[in-house]
Amino acid sequence: DDSSDGGTPDHDKTVPELFEDRAHYMEARDEALSRLDEHMPEDHTRKDFNTTNRGNTLKNLEDDLDPDELKELQRAAEDASKARNDINQTTARIGEVGGEKYLDEHPDYEIAGEEFRTRPGETPPGGWSDSAALKTDGSEFDIAEYKGGDATPSRSPVSTEFEGPA
Repeated sequence: DDSSDGGTPDHDKTVPELFEDRAHYMEARDEALSRLDEHMPEDHTRKDFNTTNRGNTLKNLEDDLDPDELKELQRAAEDASKARNDINQTTARIGEVGGEKYLDEHPDYEIAGEEFRTRPGETPPGGWSDSAALKTDGSEFDIAEYKGGDATPSRSPVSTEFEGPA
């Protein structure tokens, strides 16, 4: 059960288990969006209630809506945002588990130490690699970028600096 840690995927879960979690979070998102649509004020859209806009939108509606209706809107918007975050975290974790499994199953590669393994809730920020692996004969040091769900890997060239053999 992921509810105890705010939806952060469990490091020990398998890819199928993570896909089950993701399906659950998608259902929670859809249910929250239905509630949001049900309470949506005229001339407003879901975008008005995303994480970025929600605070200002709710403040602007304070004088126009019944306090209970405002609370329902806020709850639905927060639930949808939380579920989206849970989906994104789980999707990223699926890519990490799959990528690490791929490297672990190739006997000519070794993940370059525990510090190069991902940890739940610690998806590296933009510009950082997800992992690194060393070819067992020392001839290659590979930087891994894991992708989960329907993510599309970038095809943009990345400049690197060679600093000597691994």
